[in-house]
Order: sequence, then C-alpha cells, then structure tokens
Amino acid sequence: MEKFILIFSLLLIPFFTLAHSGGTDELGGHHCWTDCEAKGYKTGAFHYHSGPYSGLVIEDGALVRAKGDIDVYIVKNIGNKKFKRLVLSPHVFESYGHLRWEDVMDLDQVVVDSFATSDLVRATVAGDPRVYQLYPQGDTGEKRWITTGEAFERLGHDWDAVYTINETDRDAYAEGTVIE
Repeated sequence: MEKFILIFSLLLIPFFTLAHSGGTDELGGHHCWTDCEAKGYKTGAFHYHSGPYSGLVIEDGALVRAKGDIDVYIVKNIGNKKFKRLVLSPHVFESYGHLRWEDVMDLDQVVVDSFATSDLVRATVAGDPRVYQLYPQGDTGEKRWITTGEAFERLGHDWDAVYTINETDRDAYAEGTVIE
C-alpha cells in the first residue's frame, strides 16, 4: 500500500507543476501581465483559465452586474487587486458619455463578489483633491469627505481603491458628516 501511495504521488507531480505559472484565484482566474496582447488581452485584464468561467475576461473599466440584479458596477484592476464601484443610478450612468448599457456583463454573483467593493472616490474637478467615502441607498446616498490622509489610513483604506468620478456622480450624493 505504501508503494502504491508513493507511486501515485509521484505521478501527480507533473500534473501540479503544469499548473498556470501566474497562479489563479479560487475561481481559476488571474491578471495578465506578460505578452497580454499576444494572448488577446489588455495588460492587467482579469481572465479565467479553468472552471465554469474559463475564457471569461474582465478588463479595467468593464461594467458588471450579478445576473438578475439591477446594480451595475465599474471594474478597476490595479496590480493584483480587483475592485468594483457601484454606479448609483441610470442618470449617473448616462452622465458618462463612454458607458453603454449594452456593454454591461451579466455574471454569476460569485464572480461579482470576487471583486472588492470600493466606496472611495474623488471628483475630476480641477483643484478639488477631496476624497469621499460613499454611502449609497437606492438611487441616492450620502458622501462624506475624508479630511486628511491620516484619517484615510487610520480607517484602513487603500489608496488604490479610490475611483475618479465626474461631477454629476459626485453631486448625486448628499453631503454627510465629514470624517476626521
């Protein structure tokens, strides 16, 4: 029996060494960083090699939602991090001229949930360095200005999670209590 286990174990070694060199997450996906264009991806695109999502590619800026849900998110890929940010309403969605409803990808909830939700934004307004934490509620919500970098870091936020948004998006949220 011990010989059988040893031989069986040795037969499995090539199987495991042929696994994808870039490593994959629990759903069989990872970011592309090498020779991406040759593989048909944009650099940094998140794609799946195995499992039920094999062949699925989610690029930076992609629009995603869970099947059967109305909430649409914009994807942001930075390094090996995957973020999604809620688009508050159809009015906000349409304020971004480059976004198109037909580009929204309907995905399994588990795929959407594999992206960390970001509620951190800054507006594109020149001279406005404020970062807000958003508290959406339906098609409305509240924004709270995080007044200092120290407060931002004390709260354990990740600077890579900050999205840049337009004024319409920012102004769709009511002003809330500042975070100091």
